[in-house]
This record gives sequence, C-alpha cells and structure tokens, in this order.
Amino acid sequence: MADLAKKKISMRTSDNKVVEVDKDVAMEFITVKSFYEDNESSSEDTTTMPVENVHSSILEKVIDYCKKHLELGAKARNGDAPAAKEELEEFDRSFVKDNIENGLTMRGLLLAANYLDAKELLEFLIGEVANHIKNKSPEYLRRYFNIINDFTDEEEQKLRSDHAWAFEGVDPDDTHPNS
Repeated sequence: MADLAKKKISMRTSDNKVVEVDKDVAMEFITVKSFYEDNESSSEDTTTMPVENVHSSILEKVIDYCKKHLELGAKARNGDAPAAKEELEEFDRSFVKDNIENGLTMRGLLLAANYLDAKELLEFLIGEVANHIKNKSPEYLRRYFNIINDFTDEEEQKLRSDHAWAFEGVDPDDTHPNS
C-alpha cells in the first residue's frame, strides 16, 4: 500500500476545477473525512469529492495552511518544538498579512473552513477577523464583507438611536477595506 502522504484525493471546486490534495492534508477536513468514510465501500479509489461551496483559489489557500501546520506539527513531535513553534507563528503572521486586507478573501476562507470543517483554521481565522474588525463601523463591515445594506434610512437611524452605545468608540472609516 502506498504511503498515506503519497495518496491523493481529488476535490472539484465551485469553479469546476479539480484540485489534487495529499490525503493526509485532506483528512484534516472533517467534511472530506466523512465523505470518504461514507464512500469507503466503493471499490473505486478515484472518487472526486465535490466542494461546490469553495472556489479553487480559496481551497488552495486552505490546503497550504493545513499542509504547513501538519508539517510543523510533525517537526515539533520529532523533537524540534521551539523552532517549529517559531516557524508556525511566522507562517500564521504571514498568512494573515497576505489575506486580512481583502474582506472577500477572508470571507471565502471563513466559509471554506466552516464548510470543510477545518476547525483549527476556522478558529484561527475567527480570532484574526475579530481583531481586524474590532471597533469598525457598520459601513466598513459592509464594504469589507461585501454585504448589502437592506435597512431603510429610517430603520438604520432608529437602530443607531436605540443602540447608541454600540457606536461609541468606533474607528473612523478613512480607508476602503477592499481597495
């Protein structure tokens, strides 16, 4: 039998691309693990799992994150924990820096991590996004996450007056988040 790290799993994304993933990385996603456990009785080992809620560019980022975390976890278990921890922290900082300013990318990463049930990534992203949007106005959040304002002017004014405390200390909206 081939080494687990050498086995590949195929995933078809929302943009109809097939992405090959190392099986050990793919099994970090509970959704993928469940899919393959449910289809274990199939004699075919070539089943392509549909991930119709995830774009290929986002899936590649999710795979890169999980692959790096698996590699560094193995490095830590092999006796180089301090170096692995430092490298992991640097990787995480770089991952956030490369993605945090684009709300659409972060939204895609959050949705993908949630859909794939990649718990470690999801928890990490939630914390980073929470820090990023702290003290931001509703207008900033709408732009950042590409959310359409469906409140009328009257409804919004009422909400602002009824919950004025929620708008205290909000940062000014000097920059557009997705530019």
